[in-house]
Amino acid sequence: MIGAPSQPLIVLDADGVFMNEMTYWRTALAAALTLADITVPDAATWHRLDQACLHTARLQRITKSRACNSNWDLAAVMAEALTRDDTRRDVIRQLSAGNEDQAAAQLAQGMERLWTSPVPGQPPLSGFGIDRDGPRFHEVRQRFEDILYHRLDVGWSFPRHELLPPAEVTRGALARLHEAGLTLTVCTSRGRDETQQPIRTLGLAGWLNTARMATYDDVQRAQDATGCKPLGKPHWFPLTSAVLGYDTAERAVRSNARTLPVNGCGPVVFVGDASADFECALAAHDRGLPVTYIHIDSGISRPETLAAIRDSSITAALVPDLSAAADVILERQT
Repeated sequence: MIGAPSQPLIVLDADGVFMNEMTYWRTALAAALTLADITVPDAATWHRLDQACLHTARLQRITKSRACNSNWDLAAVMAEALTRDDTRRDVIRQLSAGNEDQAAAQLAQGMERLWTSPVPGQPPLSGFGIDRDGPRFHEVRQRFEDILYHRLDVGWSFPRHELLPPAEVTRGALARLHEAGLTLTVCTSRGRDETQQPIRTLGLAGWLNTARMATYDDVQRAQDATGCKPLGKPHWFPLTSAVLGYDTAERAVRSNARTLPVNGCGPVVFVGDASADFECALAAHDRGLPVTYIHIDSGISRPETLAAIRDSSITAALVPDLSAAADVILERQT
């Protein structure tokens, strides 16, 4: 597919592909703890808790490996776990004793206990018993945005927007793809504002076609317009919107299209890092979208997910980072 005569459209997930997710995972952790009225006494303790939760225990895997691809979802699951008295009490007790690793383990156990299975017709987050349209989720989202954008003081300072490290390698990969004459755009579970702001701040606007970018705002708009949901990843709608345009994708949803109107559509390469990205690409491919998938293995995906991705006919490669993904794309262009 990538070697076809016409130039492929390169569609990138944002977090874990070119944006450093650590900022947003930290925001999720801070949002959940402050909503639970759990006081972290100082910046040094925050740093140790960050290491324990996001580097050692890797709590983000609990949501992302289950196709809950938004960082709001991570915050919501953490916050919901901390509404349970036993989890909240155990986390506070371990923090008070200076046992950040044990505090992280208790929070992980509380998050895992929430999981059952998604409600049919509802987003994957429903598997944790959380309504993405409910007031509690909106409260979590507001706290997340207050910390990230309005600098709500939680006693912890961390960068708000960063390229995936090493930044010069990520920037170089984007530059190489752009200089090869390829069109790059984004398909993300983030909102439009929280996607465009770092793109501008980090000087990426000249490389990424934001006019055709698909974000959670488009998902919400289509859900409201059609009454169909969930339409976020792993549904085929976001990728179809980025490739064929919002109007075409919305019409396909309305008609419950089994075959997408792909006449004149050139090859597409979707680069993602989560199971929801792969499933989104696979669902679009099953409806005729000429998409090839490249998976960045950042350690989030479960082994069985990686095996399914590796064995899929739409997968071009599993790679460690965007630079390696660019190598695959450019090699197949020659």
